[in-house]
Amino acid sequence: MPVLIGAVTSAAAYTIIASLRGSENSLVIIFWFPGISIILLLFPFLRVWTEPSAAELAALVATGLFSAGGQFFLTLAYSYGSASEVAIYNYTHVVFSALIAVVLWRGDS
Repeated sequence: MPVLIGAVTSAAAYTIIASLRGSENSLVIIFWFPGISIILLLFPFLRVWTEPSAAELAALVATGLFSAGGQFFLTLAYSYGSASEVAIYNYTHVVFSALIAVVLWRGDS
């Protein structure tokens, strides 16, 4: 069930982003996308919080930076192309995730 909820909310988010094309600046969309996510996930997050080690913190910061960059370029793509044209390229994350799993985690995922 969580996978279905994730798929539906992702589809809704990308549809909203595509509909805002031309009426909103891409940077405004990029600001609100994680902002809303933080608001929705703050309380569940605080229930399970544990202090990360230095290596875990570095990995979290790197993940955040790469995610922000990815979100920026994905939002920019949706502002220039139609949702149906851009969405097919969104699945490249599966390929990159598999490559990263093999390289960094030696295939353990």
